[in-house]
Amino acid sequence: MGGVDWARASSETAKHGLAPLSGSAPTVSVIGYTLGGGQSPVLGRSQGYAADHVRRIEVVTANGELRQATADREPDLFWWT
Repeated sequence: MGGVDWARASSETAKHGLAPLSGSAPTVSVIGYTLGGGQSPVLGRSQGYAADHVRRIEVVTANGELRQATADREPDLFWWT
């Protein structure tokens, strides 16, 4: 699975004074955690599931095309993911 793990995501967001809705395992990928629902042991009770906070996705299709989707732009792809 491609993408970034939580160790890197957490260190990068901390530079901007932010804290992601992350799991407790730093080696889990951000996308794997989020697509699984994403219940944070620390922020989960106050912030909910990470999957509920996704605003945009980038998907590489089977033919290699990079597509971006939001709730307004390509909503079928956005909500399917």
